[in-house]
Amino acid sequence: MRIFIGPQQRRAERIEIEAKLKGVKVALIIVTMALPLALFGIMKWVFVENVPKGDYSAVAMIQTVNGGCSGFLVGKKHLITAAHCLDLMQEGDYVNLTFEGNPQEYTATILHIPNEYRETTGDEQLRKDYAVLELDTATFDNYFPLQLNQNSTDLTDPIIVAGYPGGATFSVASGTVTGLRWRSFDETLQIMAGAWPGNSGGPVIDAETNKVIGILNGGDPEMLGMLISLKIDVLANDINLSKKVELNYE
Repeated sequence: MRIFIGPQQRRAERIEIEAKLKGVKVALIIVTMALPLALFGIMKWVFVENVPKGDYSAVAMIQTVNGGCSGFLVGKKHLITAAHCLDLMQEGDYVNLTFEGNPQEYTATILHIPNEYRETTGDEQLRKDYAVLELDTATFDNYFPLQLNQNSTDLTDPIIVAGYPGGATFSVASGTVTGLRWRSFDETLQIMAGAWPGNSGGPVIDAETNKVIGILNGGDPEMLGMLISLKIDVLANDINLSKKVELNYE
């Protein structure tokens, strides 16, 4: 026997289907809105809330003609940052900076930018993406010790990154060494941590020794969340830098 569906029954079924679809849409909207908050909570717990408490007063926020970047003390009056933070500037130019927990503003001179950085373009600049600043008058004793990667850094080693994402708010996050090089660049480390634009030039710290093993340079453009750090070893091998300042490596 064939069963015929009348207009009223069709209308009732359509209303029922539309109600179910509306419920699905509402659920999708709720999930879409909640997902970023959930991801932020996970990242905050993984990268931020598990960070060991420590003294980060040697981390600096640097203001240049390109905007805000990060840097860190490695001697009584010397700081390290990323060379790309100083694009459009040259050795002898001045930058303004402040330290975490210290509102006083200081002035520093650009002491050294590797010639090789200026002579290359694109990803090749990563091999020499660092610069050294010299404070004009102030001196400090709370600087970071530098640790060479050779025979000391390994996969899954815990790290800490510190700096000023957005060039404004200080941030500290934990992470992990995920590669002893980025792509074919032996001068770099591949790391996973919570960092954003503005963190460039900040320290990558060995969480166990509290010594700096790298400089944060940027993120992988093709892999979200993958970060690139220049090894401190590169500075130790810079003969021209050693003629200008003596840095201690451990």
